[in-house]
Amino acid sequence: QPFSQNLSSRSLYQIKIRAVDRLDNIGNWQNTKGFSPPPSQPENTSVIPIATIINDKPSYKVELTLEDVDAAKYVIERKNVDSSTWEKLTEITYDDLKKASFKYIDADVTKHGNYNYRIYTKNVLGRKSDYSSTETTTIPNILVNLQQLRITAPADGIYTNQLEHEFDISPKKDIEGDE
Repeated sequence: QPFSQNLSSRSLYQIKIRAVDRLDNIGNWQNTKGFSPPPSQPENTSVIPIATIINDKPSYKVELTLEDVDAAKYVIERKNVDSSTWEKLTEITYDDLKKASFKYIDADVTKHGNYNYRIYTKNVLGRKSDYSSTETTTIPNILVNLQQLRITAPADGIYTNQLEHEFDISPKKDIEGDE
């Protein structure tokens, strides 16, 4: 088994070498330039859009769950589906991402936004991996919690054969503002 199979891209390595000629003359030890194996290519394991109400205000975010791979850093990029420009959201160390259970929250999204996400990793020297596959997501409408609504139906539970009905729904407010 080659020694390189046990090396991590999160570490910097150095090799000491010296020459020995045919007459058994031994040269001085020389240090090689530091090296690190290339990082592994990452993948998103899930991209989940979340739309909810927090303190009577709409809240939107995307939760990315990333694969645990051999890398010193993860770089997460995002672009709007309509755009051609990728923006770097974060560059996070392996240890910090591990503390967050390999989850990253993108809270800088807008309602009904369409986003693409991709990731690449770096080794300790900054060498980049290939990009992950691109994942696309759309921020959904905030779901109505029917437990919080009061619906006033026809009086006395009357049944009718009408095709259209009008109901009085309270509260009468669309927190998202898009009706």
